[in-house]
Amino acid sequence: MGGFDWSGMSKGETRGAASEKKEEPGWVSEEHDEFIMRSVTEHLSIPEKKKFDDYYHPSQMYDMCAVAEYFLRVMRPPYLLDEFPLKLGLMAAAGTRAHDHFQNNVLGPAGILFGDWFCIKCGTVQSEQFRPASDCKCGAGNHLLKYLEPQIEDHDDKVRGHGDGKIVIPSYPNLLLEMKSKSLETWKKIRTPSKKERLQASMYMHYLKLDACAYFFISRDDYQYKVVIEERNDALVSEARLTIHTIEDALSTGKCTTDLICMRRCADNTTARSKKCPFRKQCWAVRS
Repeated sequence: MGGFDWSGMSKGETRGAASEKKEEPGWVSEEHDEFIMRSVTEHLSIPEKKKFDDYYHPSQMYDMCAVAEYFLRVMRPPYLLDEFPLKLGLMAAAGTRAHDHFQNNVLGPAGILFGDWFCIKCGTVQSEQFRPASDCKCGAGNHLLKYLEPQIEDHDDKVRGHGDGKIVIPSYPNLLLEMKSKSLETWKKIRTPSKKERLQASMYMHYLKLDACAYFFISRDDYQYKVVIEERNDALVSEARLTIHTIEDALSTGKCTTDLICMRRCADNTTARSKKCPFRKQCWAVRS
């Protein structure tokens, strides 16, 4: 005879007794606006699941700890969870939208953004040119042509990523485009790129064989912008490549080498960064 297994219930206990009070879900007592806000906030606060990538990305190099990166690559997790708080997620989305607008609605029509253009209707790519003035061959208007950001992939250095674009003007034919969105208060104080921004852009320039970068600093509050042009910093690129090669050499031997330990970002295991590091135990088990 089919049914349920009641063997786990204690003597005298009955299923669904009349005296049993069922707890209502929390949303029943919520106001409509509270329910909507909680639902949206919970969804936007879910950590982003990223597939583990063997390659290094210019955007990670400035903050990266070589020792932690070594242990991460030893473990090789299939996925990484990127904590993406709600506020930062919204800021990133606003920055992405600003980039898209400047590329396709400002710099492209201005005739200074150079590269590949993708037709979102037929998938045709028109390569190595300024934004086409005419419609696509499929008949789609040129407003449906979207800029494809230049990709970098170096198998020897195991570096992968993409720049924001390439600027070509008569007096400077090989400028990298690097756009950074800021709060209005931060934007007002900017005079030059930070070391982190300079390192990231210099790596893109190195692999794309460009000499200088046009940094577009955009206020995400009112979309004011300013442009700063700087040449590639080869010293920063060399430092980043040395870090990558030191990690890869250690991985090839299976040992966390002295050279790698010298690149550790924490002076001791009591720093705030060390306490949050998932590889803290392994890192400090290695002799300094």
